[in-house]
Amino acid sequence: MIYFPQDSIIFYAQAAIYILFGFFVFYLESSGKFNLPYSKFASNRGISPKVGMFFIYFIPILGYVSTIGKLSSLSPYHLLLLFVFVFHFGKRCLEVIFLHQFSGKIGLIGVIIITFAYTNIGILLGKNHEQMQFLSEVSPTSTFSILGIIIFFFGQAGNLYHHILLRRLRNSRGDKNYLIPNSGLFQLVVCPHYFFELISWLGIAILSRHWETYVVFFVMTCYLSGRSARTRDWYREKFSDFPSNRKRIVPFVF
Repeated sequence: MIYFPQDSIIFYAQAAIYILFGFFVFYLESSGKFNLPYSKFASNRGISPKVGMFFIYFIPILGYVSTIGKLSSLSPYHLLLLFVFVFHFGKRCLEVIFLHQFSGKIGLIGVIIITFAYTNIGILLGKNHEQMQFLSEVSPTSTFSILGIIIFFFGQAGNLYHHILLRRLRNSRGDKNYLIPNSGLFQLVVCPHYFFELISWLGIAILSRHWETYVVFFVMTCYLSGRSARTRDWYREKFSDFPSNRKRIVPFVF
């Protein structure tokens, strides 16, 4: 179900570094010490958000693809893993072009940091999958595989739906000012689109079967949880009528 390397000091040190890094990212985002400069935390300095965000989501696809050989040599399961990764980031590219409305520029440092992080994730996952030769014998239609696929696409659908709700909220006013979303799971949490993105990453981890993909899921959870916490603080500072009982990212929990 989950592939782990043989016990070694290097393995445990690597795992500890990942965990500490996740907590550090949560602290930076939730405290406001450093918020990546996009969306609500963007300044008026930087580059076009459409260009920047497309770059952020497209380059990781190239990173993953660069680790694999010929498509004809890949097993059906390896092709499934490739498809899921490309679908996740390809969907985001299409949303940047056709769906999202941006209110300001995106900071260049944010583009560099996020692109570097996501591309490294792509390379890491691609190399891990390439080295896990036993996956060639795994059926894409096994119970465990189907579970991962269902979780992944459930997260993708929920993420897209709440992105559409945000777009409709902008269209209802005809301007780019921020409003309080009150439909869908926005009634319960500040960032339901982050919640569903994490569900998708969990689906990717289940399909991947490699321990480092679960660590990626953990780090993404820390990052988006911290950012959602700061986002709730931002809403409270900007809107005096913001619902006090609304959670950050996980309904009824956090």
